Amino acid sequence: MDSTDLESDRWRGAVDLFETQFQSPGQVVHVMDREGDQYPLFSHMVGQDYRFVIRASRNRMLSDNDHERLHDAIESGVSTVTREIPLSRRKRSKLPKTRKVTPPR
Repeated sequence: MDSTDLESDRWRGAVDLFETQFQSPGQVVHVMDREGDQYPLFSHMVGQDYRFVIRASRNRMLSDNDHERLHDAIESGVSTVTREIPLSRRKRSKLPKTRKVTPPR
């Protein structure tokens, strides 16, 4: 089992636990960071009619038969809510690997 399987299992367990904790299943909106960007998790949540938002980390292809990518699909979609959120400054990291993942704001 590779690390992606472990991550998706951990997210799936948390999603299922929260869904069982509420009187009205399907009323929860699961919000996940890019670690939740895993196909097995998407498949499970769609199959259960769970609602979710996931910060995707890759501009992946949406289908083998279609050449559309995730970012293009999002750009062409209809927004239902738009919010501006102020972000604090983030200083430049001293570690080269961290600079690539989390650049300064």
